[in-house]
Amino acid sequence: MRNVVGLLLVASVCLLAFVADAAPAAKAAPPPPAAKAAPPPPAAKAAPPPPAAKAGPPPKAPAKAGPPPKAPAKAPAKAVPPPKGAPPPKSAPSSAVAAPPAPPPPPSISAIRTAQFCPTSGRVDPLGPFGMKVNLGGMRGVVAGDASAKAELAFTYGGPSSATSPLADGTIRRQIGLRLRAQDTCNAIYVMWQIAPQSRVAVSVKRNPGKSTHAQCLDQGYINLRPTGEPAPPPPQVGAARVLRAEIEGRILRVTADGTTAWQGTLPVEADALTGPAGIRSDNGMFDFELRVPGGTQSAASCAGVIRD
Repeated sequence: MRNVVGLLLVASVCLLAFVADAAPAAKAAPPPPAAKAAPPPPAAKAAPPPPAAKAGPPPKAPAKAGPPPKAPAKAPAKAVPPPKGAPPPKSAPSSAVAAPPAPPPPPSISAIRTAQFCPTSGRVDPLGPFGMKVNLGGMRGVVAGDASAKAELAFTYGGPSSATSPLADGTIRRQIGLRLRAQDTCNAIYVMWQIAPQSRVAVSVKRNPGKSTHAQCLDQGYINLRPTGEPAPPPPQVGAARVLRAEIEGRILRVTADGTTAWQGTLPVEADALTGPAGIRSDNGMFDFELRVPGGTQSAASCAGVIRD
């Protein structure tokens, strides 16, 4: 056994020596040099950005559209003359009706001049350009050229008159008031502020067709209208200024005393036939007064055509 191992060792030594002789200790060939990596191609230079265009002026606003072109005017059609002997054509009525002009505003109510007051019974004394005074048992008068449906009487009561004149029934009544539509002494509307024997506002229509003087009608034809339930105004006191006003609209009569309604109602049909100016009446009292109607002093009429009773 030992011989076998020795043989093996000799053989291994011989083999190693043979290999060493067959391959001289030449330097092992160096490995081929590693190929140098090709340098990367130069990066392409980025092209410079194009120069920014300079901002020009802002665009102009579009021109305003002009008016649309006018359509060419059509040549007027020639009128065909009507045949001889034919009646002329009637024009078609216009569908547009012109509105009537607005009426002018009514004139304001104001005092008349003393020269515009025409006494038909009794007389008055002037107190300045507008005021008048009466001190008689009875006086009647109208406004020259007037045709008013309203009137106003401003007065101051001075007490009983120097002379008295009883009514037809013997009553001595102290009163002053307005006459409306005073056609004459026999035909008128009376709005009276009675002072004595009873203080109240009374309304009556005097209608006597065909008669015009006191001698003809006397105290006939009166239609006394019933009061409307309005409270009686305070009685006029001596020296106190009072105002009585009356106005007719259609058949409605409205009366105020010192601005407060004293009577309101419907006039009878007999009043429809009355036409005439506004005026005044007084009985058995002293009164300073001023009579006012629409337009006041605007009237240039005179008392020339006024008939006295």
